[in-house]
Amino acid sequence: MKYFECPIEPTPDIEYSLIRGQGACMDSEESPIRIPDGHLLLIHELPLSEPGLMSLCNKVVCLFLSGQVIHKQVVYVDMVGYRLKLRQYNLFGEFWISIRDVERIFLVDGAYSEESLNS
Repeated sequence: MKYFECPIEPTPDIEYSLIRGQGACMDSEESPIRIPDGHLLLIHELPLSEPGLMSLCNKVVCLFLSGQVIHKQVVYVDMVGYRLKLRQYNLFGEFWISIRDVERIFLVDGAYSEESLNS
């Protein structure tokens, strides 16, 4: 994963980062944030606590799992089973992931091409 300096004016008390998205599973007009392969994702970290997790429904997140980073839409948070139901749009499908497998979780605030950030 490559990180880039954030050229966007940050909000106080929130640390933003840019990370390159890989794959086209969220490159759809139906996705809340359209993410073409290779675009830069503006992200900020959220706590893995109940209030932070409960705010994720219908939002696009970037999940750091052991050795893997994925970006998907959260469609349901199950705090009893301690899991997230995620959606991808190309090869449409929904699947569950255990929150215990998530090392870090970031909210995706936007997706940008390098060209749009350099102009």
